[in-house]
Amino acid sequence: MENINLLGSDISKKGNIVDVSSKLKSGLAVVFVVLIVVTTLSGVIMFINNNRLNSSLASQKQYRTSIEQLNTVEQSYFLTKDRAVRVIEVLSSGDAEDDIDYFKDFTDSKREDVEFDTLSIRKSGADFDATMGSIASMFSFLDLISKQQFYQNARLSDLSFSPTAGYSVSLEVSR
Repeated sequence: MENINLLGSDISKKGNIVDVSSKLKSGLAVVFVVLIVVTTLSGVIMFINNNRLNSSLASQKQYRTSIEQLNTVEQSYFLTKDRAVRVIEVLSSGDAEDDIDYFKDFTDSKREDVEFDTLSIRKSGADFDATMGSIASMFSFLDLISKQQFYQNARLSDLSFSPTAGYSVSLEVSR
């Protein structure tokens, strides 16, 4: 059958417009395919980067936890080293063993209701805190300190009373 065009010649399709239209359709199809490929590729790249970011954040959190744990270990090592240096310093002075022996004898000769809370030995003397149950015990203890011959000076740095604990005395003794 033959093509019959019922439209007027000025309304009919022109050849060059039809060519441009078909080329435009082909170009748009190519652009659409490229857009879909680029969009898919961008999505894949975003997914990969998101996974990398999540794994990086997880390892960062693990490193922070490890650093915090190592920080506490480092502090304990530092304190242990500091204490060891001080012990070596006190023991190397030669007088430390005498101080330790003296305090061992001194604690053996004290009254029963006298308790030593702390004892710190220095190069030139010692500091200690003691708790006594009664005022008579406190006077007896202070009299014992004043009559001893090992330390030349004794300084009372604190004296307090508590109804539950009794009398608390802090002394600094030196040679």
